[in-house]
Amino acid sequence: MIILTRIVFYPPFQNQVDLNDRYFRALWYLPAVPSAKVVFHVDAVLSVPPQIRPLHFSEVTDPANPGFTTTFLSCDAESVRDSLASANIVLLWDSDYREALNRDLIDAGATPRLYRVDPVAEQYEGSFFLKVSSDEGSANLVEQSRARYTELVKTFRNRKFYVLCTGPSLATVHDHDFSDGIVIGCNSLVNNTALLQRLNPRVIVATDPIFHAGVSRYAEKFRLRLYETMRTYGSTYATVFRDLPVHLNWTPDDLANRIIGVPIDRDLTSPNMSLDHNFGVLGTANVLTLLMLPLVAQYAEEIVLAGCDGRPIEQNDYFWTHDPASQITDEMANIRKVHPGFFTKVSFDDYYAQHCQTLGEMISLLEKNGTKVTTMTRSFVPALESRFHD
Repeated sequence: MIILTRIVFYPPFQNQVDLNDRYFRALWYLPAVPSAKVVFHVDAVLSVPPQIRPLHFSEVTDPANPGFTTTFLSCDAESVRDSLASANIVLLWDSDYREALNRDLIDAGATPRLYRVDPVAEQYEGSFFLKVSSDEGSANLVEQSRARYTELVKTFRNRKFYVLCTGPSLATVHDHDFSDGIVIGCNSLVNNTALLQRLNPRVIVATDPIFHAGVSRYAEKFRLRLYETMRTYGSTYATVFRDLPVHLNWTPDDLANRIIGVPIDRDLTSPNMSLDHNFGVLGTANVLTLLMLPLVAQYAEEIVLAGCDGRPIEQNDYFWTHDPASQITDEMANIRKVHPGFFTKVSFDDYYAQHCQTLGEMISLLEKNGTKVTTMTRSFVPALESRFHD
């Protein structure tokens, strides 16, 4: 017997633009939810199912084949209340209706899981959409990733690791010979095809919910470059478990068995330096501390960083700058349009201060455990600048 996961969008939709936007987001995120039945309450004048893809969205979804059961119902109060009463999950797509939703849930006697997916008002809308599927994911997926990690580390026959980020200084390493170590790259480094030829990366790590696992054209272009890199170099893709079901749903079959999703362990209070012992990581905001360093920590005798530039404190209009060849610059405006809430809510100052502190603490722990840590490129991050070796 198939048990449906009933998902209800709230509030009801009164205009076509909002419906089109949320429907095409659902087409990307929700096919990864097992046996999903998705309910939209819509005004009678709206066109359903929506056919007009929002301009800035990925083009891989197909409105004719949504990947879940779709039901369009009326906006009357009784119909909405009945949907809420049977819902497993409610997606609040307009945060102005939070109090109204609370009242309707009480009236319906319902206690579904609630996810806030308003792309304008919510900074973490993309994360919450991804969690809908990963919260439904079975323990089997975790064990599958653990087994894949075990197989990956068997290939770590060298104890020197090059860990490369995408700062401007990455442009200075093109002449370096990386063959004496194992290369761990990240994010849009997959866009730098010339450098990849020298790197032969063993692992690509990317963990951002909107830049890498989201519905934008930016994220789509990243994934296409990622697939090309995995095929060319046999690379493994490592991400966090939150993003794994959506990636598995959309990744080509020939690559899906080389994706690892590591859970974020909410019980951890300090970095986990042994994924063999505990297959989970401390939740941090940056890919370097979240997953790149923990991925190799227990195996590394030496870690050489590059492209981890940081920024001057006063340059706080963005996270930091990037090596142009290692960034998908032509789609930066696109991702801001698709996920505006993230960019209006984030504090770049707080993010940077926390990253500098977390990275410093993690490097100290690595060195305490006997790992030598240096950077081959200059950095504004204090813990790295003091460890620079040309």
